[in-house]
Amino acid sequence: MEIIGLKDVYKSYTRGASTVEVLRGIDLSISSAETIAIVGASGVGKSTLLNIMGALDHTTRGEVRYNGALSTTLDEPSMALFRNRSVGFVFQSHHLLPEFSALENVMLPALIGGASRDTAISKATELLGRVGLENRLSHKPGELSGGEQQRTAIVRALIQDPDVVLADEPTGNLDTITATEVFDLLLNMNKERETALVVVTHNETLAGKLSRTIRMVDGTIVEEQLSGTLLTTV
Repeated sequence: MEIIGLKDVYKSYTRGASTVEVLRGIDLSISSAETIAIVGASGVGKSTLLNIMGALDHTTRGEVRYNGALSTTLDEPSMALFRNRSVGFVFQSHHLLPEFSALENVMLPALIGGASRDTAISKATELLGRVGLENRLSHKPGELSGGEQQRTAIVRALIQDPDVVLADEPTGNLDTITATEVFDLLLNMNKERETALVVVTHNETLAGKLSRTIRMVDGTIVEEQLSGTLLTTV
């Protein structure tokens, strides 16, 4: 089942008298339980593409469907509901709230989504225990290691049982060993929960662990690797 679909998507920004084209005719479909790596040099539009997939940004033109519904037919409350219920976000800088504990950070999306405090506490505690953080529930981000912070960010992304997790350079600030551990955690969660996973990364070795690799150049998709088969798109 298609979760997110993009057809001929363009995105540009106006800066003074000039226009910067970031995405130029992107076609991409994300289906349940699949894993996708998006690779390419800095500045080719990877993060912008991820933001559009996650309904954090709008296209300049082109068609985007979220769970089958055209984005142009959805008002902002509907888009916010899609982001909260269907999408989990993991960023390079984990974006944990520094004044909140690990438990409170993970609980937050569930509380925003309308869950009771008791339900949010129970689910967040179970998820943090699953990733070995059962003894770090009351610790604030500044008291956690980089790997512990990113594991916390990952389970925060999963607490709403999303259809897809979008991860933007989730291992970029980690050492090699910790990066591999965090990446493997994302893959294990994908297998256990059948949650689709889309990862923007510069790490070609880690990208090779995913079932599809999409290579971007200058705002376009130029190659796609499917289970060892290379397809050139332009």
